[in-house]
This record gives sequence, structure tokens and C-alpha cells, in this order.
Amino acid sequence: MAEKKFNIKTIGFIGTGGVNSRFARISVDAGFNVLLSNSRGPASLHDLVSELGPRAKAVDIIDQLQVADIVLLSVPFGKLENIAVKPFVGKVIIDTMNYYPLRDENIALLDTRELTSSELVQRHFEGAHVVKGLHNMDLLHIVNGVSAPNGPWAIPITGDNNDAKECAADFIKAIGYEAVDCGHLKDSWKIEADTPLYLTPYVGKIPEGLSKEEAMYWYKKDNTAKVTRQDVLNLAQQATQDGIVGGNPGHAPKPWLDWMMWEYSVKNN
Repeated sequence: MAEKKFNIKTIGFIGTGGVNSRFARISVDAGFNVLLSNSRGPASLHDLVSELGPRAKAVDIIDQLQVADIVLLSVPFGKLENIAVKPFVGKVIIDTMNYYPLRDENIALLDTRELTSSELVQRHFEGAHVVKGLHNMDLLHIVNGVSAPNGPWAIPITGDNNDAKECAADFIKAIGYEAVDCGHLKDSWKIEADTPLYLTPYVGKIPEGLSKEEAMYWYKKDNTAKVTRQDVLNLAQQATQDGIVGGNPGHAPKPWLDWMMWEYSVKNN
């Protein structure tokens, strides 16, 4: 369980797609209670709640997440403005989202780098304490990394409130990772999509000579990387603001792209 300083017991989830559903599983395994909320309502979460067991509950309205000690946010950027602000005043919100212009509608404030994506989230949730984190691993490595044989993976976080960052770091430690403070929300461009800290550090060395299918299978099980605190700090310093905000999805590891295409074809056939 988490450090006693913050007495973290219940984790709220806004959005229950691939990212948050995996972190919900990991949270339950770590002994936390989880409250699940999405735009489709509790009935749509029946299977996930059943899978997670008695520590999980689907909530009818997002206001019920007020009882959560920490909230993980993972929704499309276009849906952000539909989320009420008042219930989350004073809350620690971990922003697990990435802005992808090719997927999301273009947002001028982000495209021009006037704000980082997490600063935009903080602007919406006025009075809450947003911490950027848990956003830079792919869906497979989110789960695999909890049992990494080379020690807990270090992951970057940013935020403007030190207590909130400490609280988020305690939770991150409790679920099996090590949080590394990389500055304020204005600095979070250094850890966003298509930067040196995005996806690749958490992927082990792909064996040579594998077929496409074999590489996908290996990737699905991979947890062989070693990512230390110093690695995270060094990689954050290597980030540049060249190119478009959100980057190019084609820069992701090839087995991950192949796996995503396969999953998409299964869902749409």
C-alpha cells in the first residue's frame, strides 16, 4: 500500500479505455479500491468491474469520484471540456493523456506551444492539482513493467504542486514504478509523445531474425528493459522542440505498430 503520509486508499478513473483499464487492474493488485467512470455509464463497465473484483465499483456520475484520493484521467482531448470541474477542486489528478494531432482535433494552443497538453488540462481543472505521468509506456508495457526483472522502471512526472507530485509518486511506487520529478507542467513537453522518453526506453532489445508474428509475440511479453532515475533525467534533457507537437506515430517501435494494427483489424472485422 502507499506511503502513510498521504493515506491513499481509493483511486478514481475518468475514462476506462486501454490505459486506465490497465492501471485499474494494477491498482487493484496493489491493494487499492478503484472507482470507474466513463461517458457510457456504469452498465458498460459491468465486465471490467466483474474482472477486477470486489475492490472495483462503477460510478453513475463523475461527482462520486470526489471520494477518490487520486484521480487518473484518460479521455480524448475533445471530451475534456465536458467534465465538471467543481468535484475535483483540491484533488490530485494524474494526467495520463497524450495529444496526437493526427487523432485528436487540432488545438491551436498546443500546436503553437503556447501551452503544454498538461497545462491545458490544469487550466480546465482550476483548483485541482494536475500531475503529468503514467503516459509514456505503451499498453503492453504498462502491465509488463510492474514485474520488470531489472528493477522498478523509472517514469517521469511533472507538476506545479510539490505535495501533489509527492502524492502521485507514492501511488506510482505502490503500483510498481519509480517516479522521477522532471519539473513543472510547462516542462512536460520534454516527456510528451515522440520525445526520447516516449515508449522506446521501456522496450528491450528485440531479438534478431524474428518474423513479424514472432516479434509481436515477443513484444507482448517483453519486460527486459532497465530504466533508472538517471536514465529518465538524461533523456528528458535530450528532448527538443523540433517537429510538430505530438510527433509522428510512425516513430513508435515497429512491433507495437504491428500489434496495434492487428488489434484494430480484429475489432473492425
